[in-house]
Amino acid sequence: MPAFLARIPAAPRDHAACSGCSLCLLVCPVWRQHRDPRRTPEYLLKALQCGASAEELAGIVEACPLCGACVPVCPERVDLVGLIADLRRSAAAPMSHGAALSRNAALRRKLRATDLYVIEPRAYHADYERLVKYYDQLQVETGCSFNLDLQRIAIPAQGQVAWILRGRQATRVVCESRDDCAVFAAACDLPVVHITELVEA
Repeated sequence: MPAFLARIPAAPRDHAACSGCSLCLLVCPVWRQHRDPRRTPEYLLKALQCGASAEELAGIVEACPLCGACVPVCPERVDLVGLIADLRRSAAAPMSHGAALSRNAALRRKLRATDLYVIEPRAYHADYERLVKYYDQLQVETGCSFNLDLQRIAIPAQGQVAWILRGRQATRVVCESRDDCAVFAAACDLPVVHITELVEA
């Protein structure tokens, strides 16, 4: 093992470890799209180091697609995805991973009317009142179907794939959760993709 790898801590680190190297900026899709340094992981970390609150950083936190591209390039091993998820939980209006990613206009254009979009049930039910309206609007815009029952409750995939697929004419399954991707891939013959794969494609 190279000597520099031996010095990398085994556990992810928090915002205080950021040295400002800007490697995260090079891979950040938000930076590539907007070229605004105030929407970058580095800006977020530096703002936290200077005492900014979750509410003050809400715009940056919501703009992040949680694609995780910044995590492997960080030499300080800052867990940016975990940090942003924590900030979303502590902000006044938290947002689920899937809802955050599917707000991305380019991703929305890649969703097809023949897709079965599998919502991650725990995050959905934690913010049901707001997210039921959000996913209803997403369905109107894209035409895709969801793993929702008649009461608009998200059905967990584990053990229920056949029931979720029954009567649907889906040609692809798009999942918010990697665990759901594995469940669908093992139980059906349809192509199964994680929502981040649509961002990257």
